[in-house]
Amino acid sequence: MLISVIVIYTLPSSLDPTTVVNLASSASFSEFTISGTGILKWVFNPLFLPDSTTNEPASKGFVMFKIKVKTNLPFGTEIKNKASIFFDYNPAVIPNYATNSIVNGIEQLTVGSMQITVFPNPATEQLTISSNNQIMNTIVITDVLGREIYSQQSNLKSEIINLKSFSSGIYFVKVQLQNGSVEVKRFVKE
Repeated sequence: MLISVIVIYTLPSSLDPTTVVNLASSASFSEFTISGTGILKWVFNPLFLPDSTTNEPASKGFVMFKIKVKTNLPFGTEIKNKASIFFDYNPAVIPNYATNSIVNGIEQLTVGSMQITVFPNPATEQLTISSNNQIMNTIVITDVLGREIYSQQSNLKSEIINLKSFSSGIYFVKVQLQNGSVEVKRFVKE
Protein backbone atom coordinates (compact mmCIF):
# COMPACT_ATOMS: atom_id res chain seq x y z
CA MET A 1 0.00 0.00 0.00
CA LEU A 2 1.25 3.47 -0.90
CA ILE A 3 1.36 6.11 1.77
CA SER A 4 2.48 9.17 -0.18
CA VAL A 5 2.40 10.25 -3.83
CA ILE A 6 3.84 13.51 -5.12
CA VAL A 7 3.24 14.72 -8.69
CA ILE A 8 5.53 17.44 -10.02
CA TYR A 9 4.80 19.06 -13.37
CA THR A 10 7.09 21.72 -14.84
CA LEU A 11 5.15 23.97 -17.18
CA PRO A 12 6.58 24.61 -20.65
CA SER A 13 7.39 28.28 -21.29
CA SER A 14 4.45 28.55 -23.72
CA LEU A 15 1.92 28.15 -20.86
CA ASP A 16 0.79 30.89 -18.45
CA PRO A 17 1.23 29.70 -14.83
CA THR A 18 -1.09 32.43 -13.50
CA THR A 19 -4.05 30.71 -15.20
CA VAL A 20 -3.76 27.22 -13.61
CA VAL A 21 -7.07 25.86 -12.28
CA ASN A 22 -7.34 22.39 -10.75
CA LEU A 23 -10.29 20.51 -12.22
CA ALA A 24 -10.22 16.99 -10.83
CA SER A 25 -8.09 14.27 -9.32
CA SER A 26 -8.58 10.61 -8.60
CA ALA A 27 -8.15 11.29 -4.85
CA SER A 28 -8.14 14.37 -2.63
CA PHE A 29 -4.72 16.00 -2.49
CA SER A 30 -3.39 17.38 0.78
CA GLU A 31 -1.30 20.13 -0.82
CA PHE A 32 -1.05 22.00 -4.12
CA THR A 33 1.62 24.62 -4.87
CA ILE A 34 2.93 26.62 -7.81
CA SER A 35 6.53 27.72 -7.41
CA GLY A 36 9.27 29.32 -9.49
CA THR A 37 8.31 30.01 -13.07
CA GLY A 38 5.69 27.28 -13.20
CA ILE A 39 6.43 24.16 -11.16
CA LEU A 40 3.15 22.56 -10.12
CA LYS A 41 3.19 20.16 -7.18
CA TRP A 42 0.39 17.95 -5.88
CA VAL A 43 0.91 16.01 -2.65
CA PHE A 44 -1.35 13.07 -1.81
CA ASN A 45 -0.58 12.16 1.79
CA PRO A 46 -1.96 9.86 2.91
CA LEU A 47 -2.94 7.95 -0.20
CA PHE A 48 -3.68 4.27 0.03
CA LEU A 49 -3.35 2.59 -3.35
CA PRO A 50 -2.75 -1.11 -3.90
CA ASP A 51 0.30 -2.03 -5.97
CA SER A 52 -0.31 -2.85 -9.62
CA THR A 53 0.32 -6.57 -9.17
CA THR A 54 -2.44 -6.77 -6.52
CA ASN A 55 -5.12 -4.63 -8.19
CA GLU A 56 -3.91 -2.97 -11.40
CA PRO A 57 -7.02 -0.83 -12.17
CA ALA A 58 -7.22 0.52 -8.60
CA SER A 59 -3.49 1.33 -8.58
CA LYS A 60 -3.92 4.24 -11.04
CA GLY A 61 -4.59 7.89 -10.36
CA PHE A 62 -4.67 11.22 -12.15
CA VAL A 63 -4.69 14.98 -11.76
CA MET A 64 -6.50 17.23 -14.22
CA PHE A 65 -6.05 20.96 -14.55
CA LYS A 66 -6.66 23.62 -17.13
CA ILE A 67 -4.25 26.34 -18.18
CA LYS A 68 -4.09 28.97 -20.89
CA VAL A 69 -1.40 29.18 -23.49
CA LYS A 70 0.49 32.44 -23.80
CA THR A 71 -0.92 34.76 -26.44
CA ASN A 72 0.22 34.87 -30.06
CA LEU A 73 1.56 31.33 -30.31
CA PRO A 74 1.68 30.40 -34.00
CA PHE A 75 -0.25 27.42 -35.37
CA GLY A 76 1.92 24.33 -35.27
CA THR A 77 3.48 25.25 -31.92
CA GLU A 78 4.12 22.06 -29.98
CA ILE A 79 3.73 22.13 -26.21
CA LYS A 80 5.58 19.18 -24.69
CA ASN A 81 4.33 18.12 -21.28
CA LYS A 82 6.23 16.09 -18.72
CA ALA A 83 5.51 15.08 -15.15
CA SER A 84 7.48 13.30 -12.43
CA ILE A 85 5.67 11.05 -9.98
CA PHE A 86 7.20 10.07 -6.66
CA PHE A 87 5.72 7.01 -4.93
CA ASP A 88 6.50 6.99 -1.21
CA TYR A 89 10.20 7.87 -0.99
CA ASN A 90 11.33 6.17 -4.19
CA PRO A 91 12.98 7.86 -7.20
CA ALA A 92 10.70 9.60 -9.68
CA VAL A 93 8.71 7.70 -12.27
CA ILE A 94 8.44 9.61 -15.56
CA PRO A 95 5.20 8.71 -17.44
CA ASN A 96 4.81 9.06 -21.19
CA TYR A 97 5.36 12.53 -22.57
CA ALA A 98 2.32 14.28 -23.97
CA THR A 99 2.48 16.78 -26.81
CA ASN A 100 -0.25 19.33 -27.51
CA SER A 101 -0.20 21.15 -30.83
CA ILE A 102 -1.88 24.46 -31.65
CA VAL A 103 -3.81 23.56 -34.82
CA ASN A 104 -6.29 26.17 -36.01
CA GLY A 105 -8.29 26.16 -32.77
CA ILE A 106 -8.37 22.37 -32.44
CA GLU A 107 -6.22 20.75 -29.80
CA GLN A 108 -4.58 17.46 -30.72
CA LEU A 109 -3.14 15.41 -27.83
CA THR A 110 -0.73 12.56 -28.36
CA VAL A 111 0.49 10.40 -25.49
CA GLY A 112 3.13 7.80 -26.28
CA SER A 113 1.93 5.85 -29.30
CA MET A 114 -1.79 6.27 -28.52
CA GLN A 115 -3.98 9.06 -29.75
CA ILE A 116 -7.52 10.09 -28.90
CA THR A 117 -9.22 12.49 -31.30
CA VAL A 118 -12.35 14.45 -30.38
CA PHE A 119 -14.19 16.25 -33.19
CA PRO A 120 -15.76 18.53 -34.24
CA ASN A 121 -14.50 20.98 -31.66
CA PRO A 122 -16.50 23.08 -30.97
CA ALA A 123 -19.45 20.70 -31.37
CA THR A 124 -23.17 21.39 -31.67
CA GLU A 125 -25.24 18.20 -31.98
CA GLN A 126 -22.81 15.29 -31.87
CA LEU A 127 -19.23 14.52 -30.92
CA THR A 128 -17.03 11.79 -32.37
CA ILE A 129 -14.44 10.23 -30.07
CA SER A 130 -11.88 8.12 -31.88
CA SER A 131 -8.82 6.09 -30.85
CA ASN A 132 -6.15 5.22 -33.40
CA ASN A 133 -4.65 2.20 -31.68
CA GLN A 134 -6.72 0.95 -28.77
CA ILE A 135 -10.27 -0.19 -28.08
CA MET A 136 -12.01 2.24 -25.71
CA ASN A 137 -13.40 0.63 -22.53
CA THR A 138 -15.19 3.57 -20.90
CA ILE A 139 -16.07 7.12 -21.87
CA VAL A 140 -16.93 9.66 -19.17
CA ILE A 141 -17.83 13.30 -19.88
CA THR A 142 -17.61 15.85 -17.06
CA ASP A 143 -18.30 19.56 -16.90
CA VAL A 144 -15.73 22.12 -15.69
CA LEU A 145 -16.81 21.52 -12.08
CA GLY A 146 -16.01 17.81 -12.39
CA ARG A 147 -19.65 16.67 -12.38
CA GLU A 148 -20.27 13.56 -14.45
CA ILE A 149 -22.65 14.40 -17.29
CA TYR A 150 -22.37 11.24 -19.38
CA SER A 151 -20.89 7.76 -18.97
CA GLN A 152 -20.78 4.84 -21.37
CA GLN A 153 -19.08 1.47 -21.70
CA SER A 154 -17.49 0.86 -25.09
CA ASN A 155 -15.68 -1.86 -26.98
CA LEU A 156 -15.02 0.13 -30.15
CA LYS A 157 -12.29 2.41 -31.49
CA SER A 158 -14.81 5.16 -32.32
CA GLU A 159 -18.05 6.39 -30.74
CA ILE A 160 -20.51 9.16 -31.64
CA ILE A 161 -22.08 10.94 -28.67
CA ASN A 162 -25.40 12.82 -28.99
CA LEU A 163 -24.93 16.29 -27.42
CA LYS A 164 -28.45 17.69 -27.91
CA SER A 165 -29.21 17.53 -24.17
CA PHE A 166 -25.90 19.18 -23.19
CA SER A 167 -25.85 22.86 -22.23
CA SER A 168 -23.38 25.15 -23.97
CA GLY A 169 -19.99 25.14 -22.25
CA ILE A 170 -16.64 23.41 -21.79
CA TYR A 171 -16.49 19.68 -21.14
CA PHE A 172 -13.85 17.01 -20.57
CA VAL A 173 -13.91 13.55 -22.11
CA LYS A 174 -12.05 10.90 -20.10
CA VAL A 175 -11.43 7.71 -22.06
CA GLN A 176 -10.08 4.54 -20.50
CA LEU A 177 -8.44 2.44 -23.16
CA GLN A 178 -8.27 -1.35 -23.32
CA ASN A 179 -4.65 -1.34 -22.08
CA GLY A 180 -5.77 0.51 -18.92
CA SER A 181 -4.34 3.92 -19.79
CA VAL A 182 -6.57 6.98 -19.44
CA GLU A 183 -6.61 10.01 -21.73
CA VAL A 184 -8.52 13.25 -21.21
CA LYS A 185 -9.59 15.68 -23.95
CA ARG A 186 -11.39 19.00 -23.75
CA PHE A 187 -14.22 20.09 -26.07
CA VAL A 188 -16.65 22.97 -26.35
CA LYS A 189 -20.40 22.49 -26.83
CA GLU A 190 -21.95 25.48 -28.62
